[in-house]
Amino acid sequence: MKLPALASIKKHEQEGLVSVQARDNLIVCHYTNKCVYSNTWNNTTVACRGLILRLDKEWPMSTHVTEIVALPFEKFFNIGEGDRYPTGKLIETTDKMDGSLGILYRHNGRLHISTVGSFVSDQAKWATEFLNSNPKYLINNIPVNYTLLFEIIYPADRKVVDYGKLEDLILIGVRDRYSGKDFYHSDVRNIAHVLGFSTPNTTLFNNYEEACIEAKVLDANNEGWVLRFDDGKRFKVKGYEYLTLQRLINDVSWRHVIDNLEAGTLDEWISKLPDEIANEVIAMRIQAKGFIRDKLHQATSILAQAPATNDQKVFAIWLQENYAKPIRDIVFPMYKGRDVMPYLYKRLRDRDF
Repeated sequence: MKLPALASIKKHEQEGLVSVQARDNLIVCHYTNKCVYSNTWNNTTVACRGLILRLDKEWPMSTHVTEIVALPFEKFFNIGEGDRYPTGKLIETTDKMDGSLGILYRHNGRLHISTVGSFVSDQAKWATEFLNSNPKYLINNIPVNYTLLFEIIYPADRKVVDYGKLEDLILIGVRDRYSGKDFYHSDVRNIAHVLGFSTPNTTLFNNYEEACIEAKVLDANNEGWVLRFDDGKRFKVKGYEYLTLQRLINDVSWRHVIDNLEAGTLDEWISKLPDEIANEVIAMRIQAKGFIRDKLHQATSILAQAPATNDQKVFAIWLQENYAKPIRDIVFPMYKGRDVMPYLYKRLRDRDF
């Protein structure tokens, strides 16, 4: 287990690649959308998927870590994402639950649950209360070195899958925050049985290719699977129907991306999307911004070559004689000092590239 140094977390936070939320002298660290769309995956960003640390002083005045308070899963990817594929032997496959990741931590003599980037999200508050008020959970028997990892499921937090009225903390993983050990599902199931938690169902596949084939016919009310290999690595496989419905629910469309880009709300929208959908939106943003950048650069270059005149008619004749209408419709308003961005966004909406 190699955790990132505090100095590295600070550096990545300053670069906008990691977000840090503080609570007293605790911090919870999570990779950002900038990290996702810039594909800046390294030891620090991969580890910061809800990592909770206790510091010598309150953030950001702290200089060193005094305790690993909670050790969640490292970031893991969809099979094929960024050309990543398993190399180990498939050991286990568990159903991927469609809720919010909850991370158990201890603070001020009480058990709490955080989500990946927040101590105080609605899901974190609900899960903390549910954990501490439910007598079926034998929380006093949880070993102090264990970080329990849950899927938080309750109706108000529905994503895509309809779990009806189910309210549950489903134990999906256990890590030893001292040694770094990441327990396999058979051990997680045994721990869950002792402590009163439920666990995901398992599915038998001989290899990841079988899971990828099965994902094509999986119904929309099942998200997919988490596959674990003998090298300890995890990969996700999501059902095609689930992903299609997820896009519809989140209104992932070219026009909606352009509307948010023009309104300046795209980053806020992306922050609420699952990584898989966020990656698609980010790719559309890159394409849209590339179009705007290229057209503005082209228009600026034309203006730099234009004859020196304040006569709009002379300039318009020169422009018409030398350039096609699509670029003229950008250059001439710029020549007159007008804002061309609404026109560029209109062309983007119409896919007039």
